[in-house]
Amino acid sequence: MQEFEVKYYPEMLLKSRSVRRYCCQRLGWNLEKLLKAVHPDCRVQREWARLWVTCPEVVKEAVWEVLSTTPGVDQFSRIERRPWNDLDELAGHALELYGEALEGRSFGVRVKREKGLPFRSGEVERFLGAKLLETGLPSKVDLTRPEVPVRIRLTAGEAWFHVDHGKGLGGFALGTQGACLSLVSGGYDSSVASFSTIRRGLVTHFLFFNLGGAAHERAVRRHAHYLWRRYGASHPVQFVSVPFEEVVGAILEKVSDGYMGVFIKRCFLKAATPIARRLKCPALVTGEAVAQVASQTLVNLQAIDTATDLLVIRPLVTMDKRVVIQQADAIGTRAFADRMPEYCAVISKSPTIAADPEKLAAEEADFPWEVLERAVEQATYTPITELGEES
Repeated sequence: MQEFEVKYYPEMLLKSRSVRRYCCQRLGWNLEKLLKAVHPDCRVQREWARLWVTCPEVVKEAVWEVLSTTPGVDQFSRIERRPWNDLDELAGHALELYGEALEGRSFGVRVKREKGLPFRSGEVERFLGAKLLETGLPSKVDLTRPEVPVRIRLTAGEAWFHVDHGKGLGGFALGTQGACLSLVSGGYDSSVASFSTIRRGLVTHFLFFNLGGAAHERAVRRHAHYLWRRYGASHPVQFVSVPFEEVVGAILEKVSDGYMGVFIKRCFLKAATPIARRLKCPALVTGEAVAQVASQTLVNLQAIDTATDLLVIRPLVTMDKRVVIQQADAIGTRAFADRMPEYCAVISKSPTIAADPEKLAAEEADFPWEVLERAVEQATYTPITELGEES
């Protein structure tokens, strides 16, 4: 069996004892569910400062992948336990486990020990460092940024060697912060916004307004399924699709050119509100950023927000587009967005950058709202697990 030590994200540990316990328990439950799907013999044991994961050797790569993509995990290490009686025996174990990795690379030894052992951690570090240098394998000692960190925890009679190290997503355990409904289009922005809320511990449902027909929806469904499967699969969510062609047609016919951009986004929020309530989501999520387009000035964003009484979360509100694309690349959604055609439902020749509330009210007074109500009634709700069958 392989063993991993998993560290909680530090922000979870700063909470009160009851909140910390809840967050750490939730992470343990989430990992247990995900790892049981990898192999039925995977086990998760929770401690106050860490989690222990054990798994069969044959699935250690799959377990590594789960640990690196599960919200709430800060870092993790694969552990090799060895018995020891003296420092020379300890040095032999270190050479066995790290020798190949040390060749031509810098290293640094870090030791933690339990109380009662007859030497200090620093003494062990210096002894092991000298022994490893004598082999001629490593290039040098680097205690600041070693290429190979040699990390050991010593107890009476047993040494834990941290032989492989992985970085987790950070954030909060999924499900600890409630649920939200993310408006997705298949582009860079909405995917990174959705990832941000998943990472922060929010169970994230997906809402798609269909402006481009069946091909567009299929592409967005694959995109959403990838995000959920990779980062949020511990919790089932819904993919909701709303047919919006009739609403767009009414906007083009009834709304003044300069107000179309703000108006359609208000329609998105108006339609999203009853859907979010049905899914018990107190917040909506969008990929909007200040100044990205004319409808995303501060004045216009405020005008858009008054269309709903739900909280509107904008994780990217001050992020540069280049940074968003880099993050989409890092989380694996850029390839989907690169292939996604741009669907612009309404394009104003002279869009307003400061919507006047009275003018906006006048536009809405003349709008046939029954088309929006009809669109919401025709919305389809699909469990995200069923989207995998389409991929």
